[in-house]
Amino acid sequence: MRKFSVHAVVVLAMLLGCVAVALVGVSRAAAAEVPASVAADCSKDVTAALLAWIESVPDGSVLLFGRSACYRVDGTITLTNRHDLTIEGAGATFQHGTDGREAPEPRTRMMFNVQQGSNITIQHTIVRGANPHAGVSTAAYVEELEAQHAYNFNGTQGVLLDHVQAYDVYGDFVYFGRGDGQPVRHAVVRNSRFERNGRQGIAITSAEDVVIEKNMIAQVRRATFDLEPNGLKWVIRRVTVQDNDIGPGRLLFFANHGAAAPIEDISFISNRLTGKAMNGSIRSPTGSRRKNYTLELFPNKFIVRCKAFFWQK
Repeated sequence: MRKFSVHAVVVLAMLLGCVAVALVGVSRAAAAEVPASVAADCSKDVTAALLAWIESVPDGSVLLFGRSACYRVDGTITLTNRHDLTIEGAGATFQHGTDGREAPEPRTRMMFNVQQGSNITIQHTIVRGANPHAGVSTAAYVEELEAQHAYNFNGTQGVLLDHVQAYDVYGDFVYFGRGDGQPVRHAVVRNSRFERNGRQGIAITSAEDVVIEKNMIAQVRRATFDLEPNGLKWVIRRVTVQDNDIGPGRLLFFANHGAAAPIEDISFISNRLTGKAMNGSIRSPTGSRRKNYTLELFPNKFIVRCKAFFWQK
């Protein structure tokens, strides 16, 4: 495994006309290139090889994948308690070669699974799931495989998904949830493309200070945005969804149900919907209250402070 400074990478990239832009913003980080021994043509499962390589790279590094390579991952790329890591995909595809039923836990066979840790960036990656019916059809949802998410984060403190893509997964495109007693905090999803899945578009069950902006999201089987705490100690606060392009989805644009946990300061601003009704449902259990929602329905902008609310345009 070769390691070299980001400065050297940027200089080389400028000469080759490739990934300089992706690395300019990373300072004092050692860059580690994926070993040449890892098959980069999707000809065989490389889950174990990738996990071994990632484990060998220290925190504070940039993980460099092959430019426009294809990695078959029949398992899950899991990062647990890692810090200050950047996954630079360089346009590489990460492909599930099976539907995951052979895995020890088929329901939660994901592509990228980040547990706890801090300051994790994933950029310029393409995830392709194994759902042949992904999209808005009835067949797209498969209960025993519904948590096969493209990008999953639990309790991570500092997340950036930038210029990523995901297609044909059985689960959600992006999932933010509780891990080690903590919500995800300070997460940004931007400049990305998500099409065809089997469950929610972007699901938040426990997170604070989330920005979802300048993405394209379409062909979602269930709710495009789902804010649904799973327990009383799960929280969802300060979520902004803005300047996204939204395509067709089978169910609601926005669903907010779940446990009697704090959900507040939620904003939907300047999103463009094509072939998708701007409909939603806000419902809190007895003894709890959802509050401080900003919902911009052109040309009007209004604030919602209530216990139960449903709108449809």
